[in-house]
Amino acid sequence: MQLAAVRKGLSKDDKRDAQLEEMSQTLLKTIQDTRHLIFELSSPSLNELGLGAAINGWMEQQIENKHGIDVEVFNHAQAKKISVWLDYVAGQLEIKIQDDGVGFDPDRIMQGSNNLKGFGLFSVQERMADLDGELAIVSRPGAGSKLILQLHVLMNQA
Repeated sequence: MQLAAVRKGLSKDDKRDAQLEEMSQTLLKTIQDTRHLIFELSSPSLNELGLGAAINGWMEQQIENKHGIDVEVFNHAQAKKISVWLDYVAGQLEIKIQDDGVGFDPDRIMQGSNNLKGFGLFSVQERMADLDGELAIVSRPGAGSKLILQLHVLMNQA
């Protein structure tokens, strides 16, 4: 509304009028996208069926239907709580992900001697290596899991 009020004081051939109209349209699109995202994140399936089913439904809708890529979501951890920490110190980005789920044997999973389909953690480890980063996995059956991703990054210090 404030942009519209400013535009009223400008002539239609003023260059700033077109810029303000573009800003107005961008803001309107951002508001619509935000509302759509909030609706998706507060999906009834999240409350009724749980996080695993909500993620599976979202993946099916967003990836399979839009792009024709088959997606399979595995929810083996049976976690009730997942915590994520992001930290940036001295050019090092560290992401820690910890859950209180059933845990697993990292050596067995990373060697591929499991019944799970897909590459999951192996793929993450390969991508981290490609970026000259590291993935550390701390887990054992019955004790939850912790993944630590470390990556050297340059961030603009403004």
